[in-house]
Formats: sequence, C-alpha cells, structure tokens
Amino acid sequence: MVNNEDDVLYTGRLYLFDIIPLWKTKKTKREWKQIAMEMSSRNKMVMFKFDDEEEREDDKNV
Repeated sequence: MVNNEDDVLYTGRLYLFDIIPLWKTKKTKREWKQIAMEMSSRNKMVMFKFDDEEEREDDKNV
C-alpha cells in the first residue's frame, strides 16, 4: 500500500488541439489536477477520473 498520494503514477494521454492523440505519459494525481486547471477555460472544462488500486481490488472481489 502506498502511503503518499504523490507516489502513485497515473497514465494519461496528451492531445494536440484537443483532438489529435499524442503519447501516453505518467504523472501524479497532483500533476494531473494542475494540468486540468491550466487547460480549463470559461468555455471548456477538463476533468479526469482516477482509478485507484483499492477500487480495482474491490471490483475484482465482487
């Protein structure tokens, strides 16, 4: 189990002009939230869904 939230890396894909997929990258939850804030504007909102290890383990047990 990871003690610090910043130790967990989440994989995401970056897009050019919001339509052209580029490469996948790994960042911490804090870094992804910062990217979302920087990319958001009045007319556009950027959101992420984080899949934590604990949630994945719970799904396997069901």
